[in-house]
Amino acid sequence: MSDGREGGGQAGLNLERFSRFHKPNQPNQPDQPDKPDKPNKPNKPDKPNKPDQPNKPNFLSPIQP
Repeated sequence: MSDGREGGGQAGLNLERFSRFHKPNQPNQPDQPDKPDKPNKPNKPDKPNKPDQPNKPNFLSPIQP
């Protein structure tokens, strides 16, 4: 059990440090309203539109011969 506590303690310290780092970012919280843009990530249907990706195999094609 104490081992688990130690592991958790370390994670807690890391989280505390992260929260401290995030606190300076809190002024950036106005960016959080921008996080609604993250729903645009589902809009990444552009990835399928990347016909250039099929071209990537072409990059390997010259190497294959």
